[in-house]
Amino acid sequence: MDRLLSAAIACAGVVAGLLIATGHVADVAAPLIVAVAAAAGWRLQRRGTRSEP
Repeated sequence: MDRLLSAAIACAGVVAGLLIATGHVADVAAPLIVAVAAAAGWRLQRRGTRSEP
């Protein structure tokens, strides 16, 4: 699952970079929202899997 979320964040970043490079700056919001949501979900998931000794 960690690899899937990492891939989603990376793909969203690549798409955002390509949109900026092609001049579609206004369309960058959607991939960035996906990247932020994936990062937040990843952080919440990793916080819940920790166990104390």
